[in-house]
Amino acid sequence: MSRYYMILLALLLAVSTLFADVPRTISYQGRLTDSGVPISGIRGVSFKIYDGSGNPIWMSGIVNVNFNEGLFTVELGQSPQTPLPVDIWPSDTAITLGVTISPNPELTPRLHFKTVPFAIHALTAEWAASSNGWMHGNGLMYLQNPSDSVALGTTSPQAKVGISALGNQTGLRINSSSNFFLYPAMEVRSETMTGAIFRQGYSDWFPGAAFPAVCAISTQEDGSAGWFSGKSNTCATIYVDATANASGIMTWCPNSYGLDARLGKGIRAIADSATAIRAESNFGSGAAAVLSSVYTGTATHDHVAVSGYSRPGDYYGIGGRFEGGYRGVLGYVYPDASGYKSYVGVAGEVAGGIGSNYGVYGNAYGGVTNYGVYGTASGGTTNWAGYFGGDVNITGNIVKAASTLAIDHPIDPDNKLLQQSEIVSDNLKAVYDGNATLDGNGSAVVQLPDYLESFCGDFRYQLTCVGGYAPVYVSSEIAGNQFVIAGGKDGLKVSWQITGIRNDKYAQANPLEVEKKKTASEHGKYLHPELYGYSVDRSLSPNPDRDPSVKAKNDAIREASAALAKPSTPPKQPVMMEKK
Repeated sequence: MSRYYMILLALLLAVSTLFADVPRTISYQGRLTDSGVPISGIRGVSFKIYDGSGNPIWMSGIVNVNFNEGLFTVELGQSPQTPLPVDIWPSDTAITLGVTISPNPELTPRLHFKTVPFAIHALTAEWAASSNGWMHGNGLMYLQNPSDSVALGTTSPQAKVGISALGNQTGLRINSSSNFFLYPAMEVRSETMTGAIFRQGYSDWFPGAAFPAVCAISTQEDGSAGWFSGKSNTCATIYVDATANASGIMTWCPNSYGLDARLGKGIRAIADSATAIRAESNFGSGAAAVLSSVYTGTATHDHVAVSGYSRPGDYYGIGGRFEGGYRGVLGYVYPDASGYKSYVGVAGEVAGGIGSNYGVYGNAYGGVTNYGVYGTASGGTTNWAGYFGGDVNITGNIVKAASTLAIDHPIDPDNKLLQQSEIVSDNLKAVYDGNATLDGNGSAVVQLPDYLESFCGDFRYQLTCVGGYAPVYVSSEIAGNQFVIAGGKDGLKVSWQITGIRNDKYAQANPLEVEKKKTASEHGKYLHPELYGYSVDRSLSPNPDRDPSVKAKNDAIREASAALAKPSTPPKQPVMMEKK
């Protein structure tokens, strides 16, 4: 038996707060005497922990301990010693400590651990009565019972982890020192279709979609479900990476703003699939704006509310495509009458290139009556349904109520226009005229264009003497694109005019129908019903606004479009307060 005697003074445990890392060391204090005499100096001491069956479960190795009048303190489990085991404390209450003063054998009896060392596993104390509690292993702290939950600041978490912040507290704050976006401060994943998207007041299955990794909800009237603020000049405040054919961002907002973004590139979506952004609305009352883009600033510049750009290569790309059940595109301008200016409802422009450019292109087909381009104008001092600043080329027929030529008045061009009516005929006529001077035989040969006989036929002639009288006549009708005048005297001037009925291929294929019958749908309607004492609902004119029902519909569209275009009050933004 050893002549040394050990007095156990204390076994102290260094512990920390719940959910922090628990130190795996025990502070051990004692007093060593030799035959009653206190020992001083440095001695080699080894410590062993035995389980209830006497089997060693931990060894410190030789530890150099400094004794002062027999008193000493040593930290069991402190490096370079092996850390103390953790899982043994709640399962074995007969654990003992053996002490060996080198080179002597182990002191007897071994010392029993009391209450304090078992606090290494005190994390489970409050759970002991109701669950299997917290477990620790492989560097993880976890709940032994999978059905249990974690609650902070509340006794009703209603989730696996429930955190309720009281007063001016932050519910959860996670910091990360990583400078690479693949290692975020928080990562949330949803890998199974086990729940429904939760919306205000009820649950609903979203057709054909998986369930969200993050679902943010605000039940307050002026609340925001999420707030994201970024300061980078190059990185996005919200970055969305969606797989092919998926929606990058999808919003469901019945009565307000689905997406509200301010400053910089408010919303930028990049997709490798067909659709980068898709906005849908099922609003069933009144006029809905599925996607509204409004400039609300006051800077007087030509700001662009909506910009479309698609140019993968020259001669490829469509800047915008719009499809409607009634109108594909609407363009409105509401001038404030602050001086004479020019405004444009719809503008089309093509510039450059070496091919054919079309500023505005209209195509209508498949209906009973089709209008490729239609325009009306009214209510002004001057009204032009169509105005062309250059040449006009028409490959088909022109149907008009009247035809007028207008030029600057040759006598008073500053103040007047000269307007002349064109000739009206029941045939597709061509007119040619000229002057001829008779020769010594009292005759003249009139040469005509070489295309005349292939263009016209059924000719008519008129001759008028100028400066005298003679019984002139057409002695030879048109043949070889010429005709002969005779019956006059030498030197007499004769004015001639011929008319021909067009006989070219187009005229043959499109003969003039002088008396055209109105169709069943046109019966009882007029081109100008007001001239016959009828209202505009009896009009054959293609002006849609002459139809009362169509006019009412168009007026409603104008009103709704004007209302949708006006900036409404934006959502209230939460005040960001700095913590002091």
